[in-house]
Amino acid sequence: MFEAGWRHWLYGAPSHWTRRWIGGWPIYVDDQPRPYGVRLRDVDGNPFVELGLGATDGMSGHGHLALVQALARQARAGA
Repeated sequence: MFEAGWRHWLYGAPSHWTRRWIGGWPIYVDDQPRPYGVRLRDVDGNPFVELGLGATDGMSGHGHLALVQALARQARAGA
């Protein structure tokens, strides 16, 4: 996936800082639904616990039900 990213992004990833993570490549998270929480897996099956609290999850949590419901209501009303 990282190699494919070079065809679309300047740094092979959506932003330069994700390109510079430990290991020299960004983490590609799988798209499997999971319960509310901070645990995730990458596309290679490696488990992770999200503790970095980046820009979006630091502001709004990790898919808290109240947030999801509020976003869905707003989307129905018009984003």
